[in-house]
Amino acid sequence: MDLRRQRIHEAQRAGLRNRIRDQWHVPEERANALLDAWEIVARERGLEPGQVGYWRESEEWIQQRAKQSR
Repeated sequence: MDLRRQRIHEAQRAGLRNRIRDQWHVPEERANALLDAWEIVARERGLEPGQVGYWRESEEWIQQRAKQSR
């Protein structure tokens, strides 16, 4: 991934992490762990950062798991 795409990915990840933390009331450590887990799942599904659906699917996947851990 080139530097520009990497920075975009990092900004999108930080934005989703903040939404998970602030709106879903998930501790930041747990939010980061969920994002790390999503990156593994995304690779297994053949999804790459920047691909259409990557973040939409991540939000759905993470939200399901965040609800389970409450």
